[in-house]
Amino acid sequence: MIHSEAREVYVASAEALIQRMEPLFLGVPTHRVHGDCHLSNLIWTPAGPTFLDFDDMVVGPAVQDVWLLVPSADAEGQRQRDLLLEAYDQLRSFDPAWLRLVEPLRGLRYIHYATWIARRWHDPYFQRTFPQFGTLVYWQREIQDLREQIARIDFEMP
Repeated sequence: MIHSEAREVYVASAEALIQRMEPLFLGVPTHRVHGDCHLSNLIWTPAGPTFLDFDDMVVGPAVQDVWLLVPSADAEGQRQRDLLLEAYDQLRSFDPAWLRLVEPLRGLRYIHYATWIARRWHDPYFQRTFPQFGTLVYWQREIQDLREQIARIDFEMP
């Protein structure tokens, strides 16, 4: 599904991302996480907020769900993340050093999302919803996104 003119560069970019991020996960504890924990998977019931769509549940670091709930890195995103972590820490400890995994996980999400579309491409709904998928322009944007994540990881690494 990767356009032939972009395949080599995309694969190299994905491999470079993974190579840079692997050491960052050493020693980080994992447990069951939602895996797709964003506000669109949160509904309000009479009993309070409830998460749904647990089909992506995985074993991973807690920060996977944290960054998806509060993906923004601006001042407001930081304020929201601080509030979330304050509440989270009441149930399970959260080491702020784990936040260094946000950008690597965001990069993995890009790869996962493209794979998710590719696996469902035979469905006409996906072809209508993602008409740019498979085009050279689509894959050039994906490469740019991966390279930006690599640069962010490089900038944040000690």
